[in-house]
Amino acid sequence: MNDMENKLRQAEILNLFWDNIPNPIAIVDKDGHIYRLSPSFLNMMELSELTIEGRKIDQCFKPSISRKFMAGIGEVVKNKNTCQHSIGIELPSGKRCQFYIWFFPIADNGQACSFIGIVLLDITDYKQTEARLKYYIMRDQLTGLYNRTFFERKMRYLHRRKKDYPITIVFLDLDGLKIVNDTMGHDKGDQLLKDLARILKRSLRSSDIVARIGGDEFVIIFPGTDKGSVEVTLDRIKHYTDIYNQKRKIPLSYSIGIATAEKPGKSLREILKSADKHMYHNKIFQKESTHNRIG
Repeated sequence: MNDMENKLRQAEILNLFWDNIPNPIAIVDKDGHIYRLSPSFLNMMELSELTIEGRKIDQCFKPSISRKFMAGIGEVVKNKNTCQHSIGIELPSGKRCQFYIWFFPIADNGQACSFIGIVLLDITDYKQTEARLKYYIMRDQLTGLYNRTFFERKMRYLHRRKKDYPITIVFLDLDGLKIVNDTMGHDKGDQLLKDLARILKRSLRSSDIVARIGGDEFVIIFPGTDKGSVEVTLDRIKHYTDIYNQKRKIPLSYSIGIATAEKPGKSLREILKSADKHMYHNKIFQKESTHNRIG
């Protein structure tokens, strides 16, 4: 094989590599003119080869996408070095994808950055799995409310934010859960917990945080809310509970305690303890009142 045949064979192998590489790759110049795209790039970005030949990136993609590509290209041209970005892209079909993208300089004729190589890695499935894991790590599996892990983290976060004061905390304990579990089965008890969670979510604002932190214990944090304003929300919870109880054989009943941190300084954990203490006193009072009525 002579030198010319060897070069042609090398070019043929390079073209075969380019046409069959599974990872989407592209070559553009520093102004964003498209020099070459792999078939895998065209396929993943839902492009036709006829629509991109010799054109600039901003002529082939929506502005929201082309800006992200041009930002990476500009960074390589400026720094003469590889850079990586994680970006979200909405494809022409409307499908939303997450990509990890490498931009790297390609030297030509002694120029350090004549062309820029682009390599895409589709991380959509990974990001979706990551989001699901984050959701489940922070959620109570039975009710879908936040769990103690998230609640503790949020308490530490709010303690440092002066603008969120006053902060009111409500401690809510579902009455009679153990009796229901012991006499009617845990399925009935679980249903009560889920029904109470739905009532709480329906009654609260998007800025309020409600978590199930124990078997029958719920806590609601009201950032930027004083006790008087929280009373309005508690009336709403009671209203929906009353409606619920009109149609159920097993009524919902709960005891509530409230405490407020008017300004920064006092530990929110102390406020939580105070709300818990008030809840316990209210529960004892309700039991004594019921006993007196029966007697």
